[in-house]
Amino acid sequence: MIKKVTDNISLSGVSSPLLPLIYCDFIFNSGDTEGVYFQYNENDGITSVFSLKNGCITLARVKDADLSELSMFFDFLGVSEIISDYPLDDSFEKIPLLETTARYENASDVSFLLETSKLSEYLGVYNLLNDSEGEFSGWYSNFSKKINSGVACGVYKVYDDSIVSTVTATAIYDKTAIISGVFTNPLYRGKGYASRCVKAVINQLCKKNVEKVYLWCEEDKIPFYKKLGFKFSGQIYLRKV
Repeated sequence: MIKKVTDNISLSGVSSPLLPLIYCDFIFNSGDTEGVYFQYNENDGITSVFSLKNGCITLARVKDADLSELSMFFDFLGVSEIISDYPLDDSFEKIPLLETTARYENASDVSFLLETSKLSEYLGVYNLLNDSEGEFSGWYSNFSKKINSGVACGVYKVYDDSIVSTVTATAIYDKTAIISGVFTNPLYRGKGYASRCVKAVINQLCKKNVEKVYLWCEEDKIPFYKKLGFKFSGQIYLRKV
């Protein structure tokens, strides 16, 4: 049985690196179907927790879930993407999950997204992270709310009056955070800008009492993150419809 959560919830006891994303989807949902759902077994025990935001499902397994029920429900919702800490079926792509301990790092020579940041700063970050057009307003509305609420942070490097590198942590919950955006303009790679931005984000997360930081990436990016103190933690599973 699947039920939508309609009031403040406690996710204590649920262990998943995806919980910060799920928590933020609960706070910042905007549609009738968006938000957080619990799946229960016949004994009213929670078997999985998932959220829906902008057509994307973020799924955390608690116990033995009813995978058939989840699949049918997701089809009913018409989701376009599923991110999970376990695969519903063999159609899911495995992506390496890395983790590190939040710590104080040298955060010089970069700028931070703050409550006082200008629209142009957000636009510069968005343009680096996205190659789509016409979607900035929705991204800005959601991400700026997270920044102002203290559940996200972002840093960027400026060179020649342009933002050339950025790192964003888009979800913070229960001393855990997820870095979901790391990008440098190809013309400015190899100069250490991304490394400085990652260290700056980790420093900012440490100030927010975050203890563990997660990210997922392509296999060929693992050596880069290992140099920054990350280690292999497991797998995240992704399916796009």
